[in-house]
Amino acid sequence: MDFVAANGTNHVRKWYGKELSITEQATLDALLDALEKTAHWKFPEYKTLSGKHLKGLGEIRFSGDQRRQVRVIGCQWKETNFVLLLGCMHKGSVYEPASALDTAALRKKDLEHSRGSICEHEIDGEDEAEVDRETEEG
Repeated sequence: MDFVAANGTNHVRKWYGKELSITEQATLDALLDALEKTAHWKFPEYKTLSGKHLKGLGEIRFSGDQRRQVRVIGCQWKETNFVLLLGCMHKGSVYEPASALDTAALRKKDLEHSRGSICEHEIDGEDEAEVDRETEEG
């Protein structure tokens, strides 16, 4: 699931389309698909974040193009869903953008206080497949 801000912006979807290469998008899609079928997420694909203001946050992790470290920060929601709050890059102990962890914590708080909503995370190719089916049917 993706977090959608109160103004209707899906920041994860925007980041996905703007910041990730086609190869990185495919890698993330495959990783999310695999995690969806897994009961207990483990390192290295997933890491629980620590720190007082980061309680309840975790990051989905993978190596992108030219070995850059891609992160998608999110939180568990209503016991059955993991909500993607934002995407970022990571190198050493530095996140890009630098405010990524604070922003994720604020979005989690917004979600908890019903300031925003969630929607199904779209895998690239789903929209095209739906259009293809509609074209074939009618």
